[in-house]
Amino acid sequence: MASEPSFIPSVSAASSIISAATEITSCGTEPAIDPRISFLISDILSDNPARSSTFGSNSLLNIPKVAVKTGTTNNLRDNWTIGYTPNVLVTVWVGNNDNSPMSYIASGVTGASPIWNKIMTKLLSLYPAPGFPSPPKVTKTRVCSLTNQLPCSACSDREDYFLDENVPKSACSDEQIKRIREENSAIQRDKLLNGAYTVR
Repeated sequence: MASEPSFIPSVSAASSIISAATEITSCGTEPAIDPRISFLISDILSDNPARSSTFGSNSLLNIPKVAVKTGTTNNLRDNWTIGYTPNVLVTVWVGNNDNSPMSYIASGVTGASPIWNKIMTKLLSLYPAPGFPSPPKVTKTRVCSLTNQLPCSACSDREDYFLDENVPKSACSDEQIKRIREENSAIQRDKLLNGAYTVR
C-alpha cells in the first residue's frame, strides 16, 4: 500500500527494531501496484526450485513462505540479500567501509545471506510466515515446462500462477516438444564441442 513515509529516529538494540516496527499500525489505502502483480513477484521470489540450479536446493535462501532476492554489484563493492513475508522485511548489506572491493564475496548467497538467514529465522520465531495469499483474478494451472502452454502427453509440466487474462488457452503438441528437445540437445552438444562447458 502507498503511504506517507515514517522515520525511526534511532535504534539501540535488536529489541528496538521490533518495537519500532510494530508501532507503525496504519498504511495507505491505495495499492502502489496491482496486487496481482505483487503476488506473482512474491510467488516467484519464494520459489526455491526455481533458483536451485544457481544456489542449490538447500541454500541459506531456502526458508519456506519467504520471498528473497540477492544482488551483487559488478565491482564487488556491495552485496545484498533482501527477503520478506507479509509481516516481516529483512535487508542485509555487506561491504567495506572504505568502499573497496570485497576479495572473497562472490554473490548474495556467500556474503549477505548467512546474516540475513539468521535474522529472518529469529524474526519468524516471533512472527510466523503466513504465506502469500492469492488475490482475486489470479489462476493457478498446470502448464508445459518448456512452452508455458497447456501440457500435452509428451511434456513434463508444472503448476504456475497467471493473471486471469493471461491463462494459456492452447496446448503444446508432441511434435513441438520433440523438436524443442532435439534443438536444445544440439545447442548443448555444440557448446560442449566449442569448449563452453567442461565435463567433470
